[in-house]
Amino acid sequence: VIEESQAAAELIEPELVARCFPRPSRDAHKGDFGRVLVVAGSVGMTGAAALCAEAALRIGAGLVYLAVPASLNDIMEVKLTEVITRPVAETPQRTFSIAALPQIEDLARGCDAVALGPGIGQNEELSQLVAELVQKLDRPLVVDADGLNNLAGKAELLSRRQGVTVVTPHPGE
Repeated sequence: VIEESQAAAELIEPELVARCFPRPSRDAHKGDFGRVLVVAGSVGMTGAAALCAEAALRIGAGLVYLAVPASLNDIMEVKLTEVITRPVAETPQRTFSIAALPQIEDLARGCDAVALGPGIGQNEELSQLVAELVQKLDRPLVVDADGLNNLAGKAELLSRRQGVTVVTPHPGE
């Protein structure tokens, strides 16, 4: 199928993965293993945010920050003990507000990579926020779930990005 579709593909083998995870020195600390910002969550979708943030920890990120709509911060602090939560501006519907843009940009500046989209919901304001983040963030970016849904009809924004971009669509996105 890959050969017939002429898709760009790469087989991930154990040796390739091992090179990505060198043995840490004995005096290493969590700050030596990268910082990830996860922008995720909305009412009823805090699980998506938690799963994504925990996944970043499990694959080896030293510090994981989770930007969430402000009213969900207490919930996320109970769910996650190793993730640093950061409440940001929200709408009355408790989703990310466009006013969160500078807050998220500021958080991203201190991180090595950003994951955007799990459980954020879909609406016009979110679509605008996601489009702005895709254009402005200069870090490697993973766009997942509702991040992709909010980019519907704006795929060209992904191709114009200057940094590494990973999209993780499934058939519904």
